[in-house]
Amino acid sequence: MICFLLARRTDPAGQEVRAPSVWDAPLATNALTVSKRLGWLTGMKPILFTVLALSVLSLTSCVTTKPNGPEPTGNAPAARHPALLATAYPQQAAEYRALAKQVFQVAASQLDAALADPKWSALPGKQEGPANKPPAVIVDVDETILDNTPWQVRAMRGGYSYPEGWQEWCMEGRAQAIPGALAFAQLAASKGVTIFYVSNRKAPVEEGTRTNLKALGFPLSAERDTVLLRYEKEEWGSDKTSRRQLVATDFRVVMMFGDNLGDFLRTDPPKASPTIRAKAVDAHASYWGTRWYVLPNAMYGSWEGALLEGATLSGDARHQRLLEKLDAAED
Repeated sequence: MICFLLARRTDPAGQEVRAPSVWDAPLATNALTVSKRLGWLTGMKPILFTVLALSVLSLTSCVTTKPNGPEPTGNAPAARHPALLATAYPQQAAEYRALAKQVFQVAASQLDAALADPKWSALPGKQEGPANKPPAVIVDVDETILDNTPWQVRAMRGGYSYPEGWQEWCMEGRAQAIPGALAFAQLAASKGVTIFYVSNRKAPVEEGTRTNLKALGFPLSAERDTVLLRYEKEEWGSDKTSRRQLVATDFRVVMMFGDNLGDFLRTDPPKASPTIRAKAVDAHASYWGTRWYVLPNAMYGSWEGALLEGATLSGDARHQRLLEKLDAAED
């Protein structure tokens, strides 16, 4: 029996494409041509070969063809995603694990000196209030103490990007600790240090964030709110300065940890160029590795916006803009 059902699939733009069938004129014409030649060679009537040829070809058209892997989404394939290597490195590279442990172990080696010196502060400028305030450490959350690379992988494979799927990931509470982060936090807590989690996660995911931190064993204060998220208060925007100042009202902040320059200071202007950001780093040279500890994050951050000069670009345009900004050391 000749099958006349048409196989269907979609192209990357979502348009339906039907597989060839017996009704496709070029296919039918080719079959007729072949049947005539074979009929001449064998002595059989061409019409018989035409029927046989069309029967075989129509049967092959009954097989539904599907593209390999997930359905196309219109975005760049995961294998060519611009964040692929930046995600693979922190998730899989032993070197990243060593680097993260190094950061927290260096901080641990400085902790006793920081606690013993009443003038030791991780906040630049003169701190108001008594010098005998209890000590505190401020940490960013994402890519500083919690590893969100599984969400990055989901986004790449699914062809979507932030903020899609981000809130759901936060509420799952499945992020694992960055190597070395938990050991440091528990050591600091054992010495009477209060850990404040100052994150630009938005307020609606606080429950999931707390659940995640608690499940991993990160210390959470029972006396006060130590998880300070973006828009938890109206004035708490992406600039963390006001939240750091709030902590400093009652505590002596001895160390800060983050993966973004904004986790430590506010640049002027806030969306500064790479040159201004570099100068801000150099101006606080004595803080790095003593009071401030930075974790590498090549997946995202304000560094990328600085290179793109605030432009929202994707695909080839983004690639070209970033390439133009890089130095090839050519005359």
